[in-house]
Amino acid sequence: MRILLVILLIGSILNVSARSSCRTRTPTPTTEEMEETTTITSTNEEIEETTSTVPTTTLITTPTTTPTTTKTTTKPTTKPTTKPTTKPTTKPTTRPTTTTKKPTPKPKVCEAGWARVERSIGGWCLKVYAGVVHQEQASNACKRIGAELSGSETSAEREVIAALGKANMLATSTWKHGTVRVGISRPNTSSKWQLTDGNNNGGQMGIQWSPGEPSLGPTEGLPHNCALMWIWVPGGAASAREHGKYFSQVCPKTWDDRYRGFVCGKRAV
Repeated sequence: MRILLVILLIGSILNVSARSSCRTRTPTPTTEEMEETTTITSTNEEIEETTSTVPTTTLITTPTTTPTTTKTTTKPTTKPTTKPTTKPTTKPTTRPTTTTKKPTPKPKVCEAGWARVERSIGGWCLKVYAGVVHQEQASNACKRIGAELSGSETSAEREVIAALGKANMLATSTWKHGTVRVGISRPNTSSKWQLTDGNNNGGQMGIQWSPGEPSLGPTEGLPHNCALMWIWVPGGAASAREHGKYFSQVCPKTWDDRYRGFVCGKRAV
């Protein structure tokens, strides 16, 4: 308690001394100090006045970039890339049953003046010409008109040649018998007879001989290796040969002692 009182006493003493020092007169400033103070004061006032008179410019920042209206130019980039790959693989198998008839091909025909017969190769055209010719001459004459010296593939064709030969003989001469050269021959007397026109099946059905034929010859020293058809009408010379059938004779010779002819053949078109 005493200690507290001592402290309070010391404090009051210090307070009184501080007040007394404050009441001590301050020394009067000199003239130079007053002028300097005045100058400083006026300078401060000028600064304050200048500061107060300077217009305060408010900087307003206007946007320099004009607002650009951005349009959406982006197109959708995602396109449907997947196409339907599945196609219908099943086609309708039922078709109309209406069948259009194909035009029937026209039958091949022969030129006017030619007779048509049927062969294994199709239509075959025949024509008999009058001429005193041997085998090679007759063959060349047919080739010149686009034909071949013709044989007879069948018995029916042989009969057609006989009829054509008879008609030509009566139309071109006064003879009542004669011969027609045909495309039937053999290489030698020991070989088989064959058709030489190149448009046949190689058969022997059209080769029919008169009685006693074919003979070996010879005639004038030459073998009988070519076939001729005998043509005869009533009033002709009597002979063992039969009309429309073949007999053998030499190939490279002929005689102008009766009607002589040859038969050409070619394909129908």
